[in-house]
Amino acid sequence: MENKCIFANKTVFINGGTRGIGKAIGLKLAKDGANVVIAGKTVAKHPKLDGTIYTAVEEVNSVGGKGLAVKCDVRSEQDVIDAIDRTVREFGGIDVIINNASAVYLTDTEQTSMKSYDLMQSVITRGSFLVSKYAIPYLKLSSNPHILNICPPIDSLATKWLAPHLAYTVAKYGQSMMTMGLASELSKYGIAVNGLWPRTIIWTSAFNVLGNGSKSTARYCRKPDIMADAAYAMLAKDAKLFTGRFAVDEQLLREEGLTDMDQYAIQTDSPLVLDFFLTDNLLTGDNVVDSSVIGIIFANKTVFINGGTRGIGKAIGLKLAKDGANVVIAGKTVAKHPKLDGTIYTAAEEVNSVGGKGLAVKCDVRSEQDVIDAIDRTVREFGGIDVVINNASAICLTDTEQTSMKSYDLMHSVITRGSFLVSKYAIPYLKLSSNPHILNICPPIDSLASKWLAPHLAYTVAKYGQSMITMGLASELAEYGIAVNGLWPRTMIWTSVFNIVGTGGHSTARYCRKPDIMADAAYAMLAKDAKLFTGRFAVDEQLLRDEGLTDMDQYAIQTDSPLVLDFFLTDNLLTGDNVVDSSVIGMSSYKDS
Repeated sequence: MENKCIFANKTVFINGGTRGIGKAIGLKLAKDGANVVIAGKTVAKHPKLDGTIYTAVEEVNSVGGKGLAVKCDVRSEQDVIDAIDRTVREFGGIDVIINNASAVYLTDTEQTSMKSYDLMQSVITRGSFLVSKYAIPYLKLSSNPHILNICPPIDSLATKWLAPHLAYTVAKYGQSMMTMGLASELSKYGIAVNGLWPRTIIWTSAFNVLGNGSKSTARYCRKPDIMADAAYAMLAKDAKLFTGRFAVDEQLLREEGLTDMDQYAIQTDSPLVLDFFLTDNLLTGDNVVDSSVIGIIFANKTVFINGGTRGIGKAIGLKLAKDGANVVIAGKTVAKHPKLDGTIYTAAEEVNSVGGKGLAVKCDVRSEQDVIDAIDRTVREFGGIDVVINNASAICLTDTEQTSMKSYDLMHSVITRGSFLVSKYAIPYLKLSSNPHILNICPPIDSLASKWLAPHLAYTVAKYGQSMITMGLASELAEYGIAVNGLWPRTMIWTSVFNIVGTGGHSTARYCRKPDIMADAAYAMLAKDAKLFTGRFAVDEQLLRDEGLTDMDQYAIQTDSPLVLDFFLTDNLLTGDNVVDSSVIGMSSYKDS
């Protein structure tokens, strides 16, 4: 949207203007020649966040505005009084207030500390009230005064937004109520009070703190410029006629005649993530996905993974870690193996490197005491357990005569008994979680057939034993709202395990997919409501296609190679692609826990 010099010499007071949406609005108005006050706390560079109040002011000045940096904590009444007074002394008055300062903790009630609750209430709800209160006398003197709150539409309030992060939601809708109330109270003075909210997630450096700060998250977001253009359009309107409104950025701009929304995309060929507090009934015909795509759902959730040192288990751990999850890597590998990647310690380091909190716990799932100790240590460290991933496995692909009882016992004690044992001791803590899940890496129970039993009876019985554990626990734990589901790969997944069970060479890898496909599928399953999604057996590719994902080439090791169908499946799930039988590659035996 082009600037029209409407705000030349107007004075705009922005809290939360150091970066992101607040700064973008400030720069948009500064291009008209506005006086822009950046009121905030960041006076020195933050290790994860962009800029300071001083660097923001430099940017304001560089585009034609007059910037003023004011140190101000909106929780402090005296700070706000001083900031307003300094603004008036410097520029003679105030024409526009932008209440953008925020604090975000996406945790349920039990996991929200009162410190976090008080912070969100005092910054978002109380802060908007406080700044507006002391600005009102000066806004009354303006020719076109506006208060613009960055808050959701009041009519979008629903239980689905309250349950996952009650304290944050109450704070944001408190700000929305503030908008409604002030609009009514101040209409007699001709002061407009409105709310503006983004239709899609807006990319800012806050993701470096809140969730996944990687480029893979950014591609689902828009730039803050869309909010700046929408704010410009709202603030340009006659304050006496346009008040008490809640606008959504894209919808507002389309009503203003703007059709090119691609200009705001970080990556134009990527779907966009719908922001909190909205259902996508505003616009149709475009590609918008649920917010579960990016790293916010599992922030501060605790995930216990056995068999998480490498391969599928580690990939799931890293996926959830990008949300800021606490990820426990429970396994036996404490020293480097000559043929296998990593240890429980290197896996925990990787978890930390992508934004999670990793904890390496030495645990043999065959040992009841090891499991008790691992669960206890997890709870002492993180306060509870929200998700259990039973991925530890042992493989011996031999017929009955060739299978030693040692191998038989190993597979059953790790796969079937191990899943039972870990789940058993995690249940008391899962009962306390807001959305508890157990996910077993096991085949669909309805795929059982003689063709899978005959070649490697002991292994097959162990795996389907795990599938029966899944069915049984799902039924048993339904009354507690604990989801228990199974997930299995459609095609072979390439990991360093092939260095032991197969050829291990590139000739084998080209027939496989990366573990990332299982991680994405697990993420989608674990994000679902545990009370509604339980007792299911999913196949990775089919599940992701049901979720709307079509690009499966991203998971291929070699895109021009056929893929090998995994054990326990017949290829009646999907058609039209190139899948071959598992006889193409050679496998023998392996254990991973």
